[in-house]
Amino acid sequence: MNKVEFLGYNCSLQLAQYPSGDKAIQLISNGEPIARATVYVEGVQLGDDEACIKDYSENEGMLDALLKAGIAVNVTRMVQANYATVPVVQLSADVLSQFKESGKEPYDNRTVIRRRSASGVSSTQTNRQLSCLGF
Repeated sequence: MNKVEFLGYNCSLQLAQYPSGDKAIQLISNGEPIARATVYVEGVQLGDDEACIKDYSENEGMLDALLKAGIAVNVTRMVQANYATVPVVQLSADVLSQFKESGKEPYDNRTVIRRRSASGVSSTQTNRQLSCLGF
């Protein structure tokens, strides 16, 4: 499985799908969720090989990390998601084959995500809490 370094963590991918069928990727390190790499953007039509990457707020640098790790091949376009512009990427053939093998697990938005502030202090919040905050 692919590895990516993000916020100083060596992460593996947890693959799922949003209720819309769009691809969802979460970064995991030592069994702990680190960050949600993707975001669902309502009204955006994605190709079978595309995903919207959350590269803003606490996820700044996610796009570069995914490109460097070969998880994302290139940016196909930019779309507007509320207050942020979100890159749509083409996923690598390797990641796409892993999605096919994973059985398309539904995305659980109750998963706890670890956040690291600029001072290096970690905190945890659930995606549901983050959704209430507009993430």
